[in-house]
Amino acid sequence: MTGPHSRKTGNVESGGRFSTAVSCDDGRGRALFSVTAWAWSVAKRPDEMEHPTQFRHYRGLVRVDIDALNFARGTAHRPISERNVDRLRQVFTLEGCRRYAEENYVTAVVDLPTLEHLPEPDSIKISEDYLIEQPRSDGEIFWNIRHYHQSGDDHLEKKWWIRLSPTKRKDLSQLLKDERYVQAFDALLVWPGLWAPIKLGTLRRLLTLKCDEELLRYLAYVRSAWQGILDGVEHPPHSVDSRTVSAVQALAPSHSSSDKASIEDAVREGSVFAGVTDDDSRSRIFRNFCSVLGLVPSLHTFFENLKYLEPCCTVLKRLLNPGNKKTIWRGLTGCYYRPDRPVTEYAEDDRRQHSPTDLATDRSLAYKQLWLFAMRHFPEMTAVAPRK
Repeated sequence: MTGPHSRKTGNVESGGRFSTAVSCDDGRGRALFSVTAWAWSVAKRPDEMEHPTQFRHYRGLVRVDIDALNFARGTAHRPISERNVDRLRQVFTLEGCRRYAEENYVTAVVDLPTLEHLPEPDSIKISEDYLIEQPRSDGEIFWNIRHYHQSGDDHLEKKWWIRLSPTKRKDLSQLLKDERYVQAFDALLVWPGLWAPIKLGTLRRLLTLKCDEELLRYLAYVRSAWQGILDGVEHPPHSVDSRTVSAVQALAPSHSSSDKASIEDAVREGSVFAGVTDDDSRSRIFRNFCSVLGLVPSLHTFFENLKYLEPCCTVLKRLLNPGNKKTIWRGLTGCYYRPDRPVTEYAEDDRRQHSPTDLATDRSLAYKQLWLFAMRHFPEMTAVAPRK
């Protein structure tokens, strides 16, 4: 290895060691490992590297024990898939352990103090991808696109865009043209576990609903709910992992005793929020869950709700002019005229007049009643039938 903190290393050793090219500090107190093994770094000169930062920060190569590797939890990640473990076992059984094959290279992150003490690092974080890995979910791809966009790394952002089909790229690009959605989704990047279930194929449904105010309000609710769940708890970034989210999403601990018991058991046993080990903190998390009004929200519930909202939106859009370009909220509230005695429907065939309050309150109440009517009667007004 060359450079001010360099140490020479020999050839790649067997028996649980690998080599990887190392880059220097990136200006943010850390150093980046290139996606290279020893054979690649010898075969390619710095001026042949495809990513400019590889050339600017290249220092050489280093061997580390596999035990020193720590898979990063601060980025989008997945729970261990036994099915994929079996698949990889078959791959290496049939092909052997081809340590110099490009698809077996790794990408890693190492902080500068650790780099200075190589070749015996305390921890190296593995990130990114391998060519023989199981396919990344749409949610992971979406998360990484936004993560690298915020980091200003155009090269890696483009690599994640390429993973999407042309249709999904088009729909996601269309969504990201709306800065309101960009801000709403970016506010959830701190919790990568929320993103895994996202199906970008449903974006086309989102883009045509014309109920942006409601969708953005729900995304804000997802954020505030998870902030509340973790309120007063010291937790590492990886605490909200996909396993945790999958276990608690769509449960209603404040209304259902069985849901409350399920969450209590999961928190006590440590099957959720594995990064939080302090008993007092885990007890605080459970109490916070019990304060969530309604279902525990997530990005999964957000996209699942689109299936229900779509026929309701179809009904409500029929109340507007065919050429209407506005959202349902703006279109309907824009033509609202408050009667002298507003009417509120308390139940089917139970309508009651009441004295008017302020215009905004009466208008909002009338708008919500239209939504509730559409939710109850959409099977009779559209071709969509509820599941039996």
